[in-house]
Amino acid sequence: MADKPDSGPIIDPAAQFNTMLAEWEKMTNSISESITGTKEFSQAVNQSNAMQMQMRAQIQKAMGKALEVANLPSREDIITLGERLGAIETQLARIEAVIRTDLKSASKKAKKSPKRTRKPPEAE
Repeated sequence: MADKPDSGPIIDPAAQFNTMLAEWEKMTNSISESITGTKEFSQAVNQSNAMQMQMRAQIQKAMGKALEVANLPSREDIITLGERLGAIETQLARIEAVIRTDLKSASKKAKKSPKRTRKPPEAE
């Protein structure tokens, strides 16, 4: 039988992939740090956020006017109604609790009626 020739060191593809991935992460991190670490980048992000907030405020204002013209409630109106409804429900719960306690005490104080028999009630 012939011996198999030595093919050299065994190459692990998973280890090579991990090494390549680690190098790629290092390069990506260094590039992103060089971009995001600048003063210009932070100014651009802040301006973008400010513009976004202004746009949102303008859209809310326009929607409020459109709903007012259409005679429909706005989000704030619905929230206010929900709060008022919650307060009314709380008051009703208190009133119901008072009525229940009054009914319980009234039923305890109720006089016992005489028995319905043909004989007159006994004198005590």
